[in-house]
Amino acid sequence: MGTHKNISKNHQCPISPLSWGCRKIQRVVTSTLSAETTAMAAALDQLAWFRLFWAWLMDPNVQWRRPEEALSKLEPAISAPTIQEQRDLAITDCKSLFDLINRTAPPCSEFRVSVARAIKEAIKEGIQVRWVHSGAQLADALTKSMETSFLHETLKMGVCRLCDEDALLKERAKSKDRIKWLNQSKETTDT
Repeated sequence: MGTHKNISKNHQCPISPLSWGCRKIQRVVTSTLSAETTAMAAALDQLAWFRLFWAWLMDPNVQWRRPEEALSKLEPAISAPTIQEQRDLAITDCKSLFDLINRTAPPCSEFRVSVARAIKEAIKEGIQVRWVHSGAQLADALTKSMETSFLHETLKMGVCRLCDEDALLKERAKSKDRIKWLNQSKETTDT
C-alpha cells in the first residue's frame, strides 16, 4: 500500500492499495514459519521493484540495472528527503518470523535461515519489519476463508493505523503473568 510516513509512528494515515497477489509458493514447506518467510521474501522483492520503478520515474538516471547499488542509495518510498531515519515497512502477523528476523529467536532449519538472510539483506536496503497481531492483518481476508468486514471497512474509509507492538506484547505478557499467578495461587491452596 501507499501511505504517509507517519504510519510507522502508529498514526492513522490514508492508504492506497498498490498491489496484491495470491499464488502458491514455489517450494514445498513443512511449517507455517517457512511459508510466511517465503511470502515475505517475495513481498520484499516486489517492494524493491516498486522503489526502483518509482525512482526511475522521478529520475531516469537511476541505475536500475544494478538494483543492490541503486536501492541502497534511494530514499525510502514513504519518506520525505529530509527524514533520514524513516524506512519502508514490511508488516507481518507471524510473530515467529518477526522474532527470527530480529534475532530474538533461534533459527530452526537451514531453509528458513537462508530465506531469513535474504530478508535481512532487504532490511539493509531501508526496510523496517513490523509485527501486527493477526486480527489487524488486512491481507488474511484475501487468502483465507474468514470474515472480511475489517478489510472492507478499512478500504472504504481509506485509512489504516498500526498498533504499538511493544504495548501489545506487554499486554499479552500481563495475561500470561495473571495465569501464572492463578496457577501459583492454586498450588498454594492445594498444599
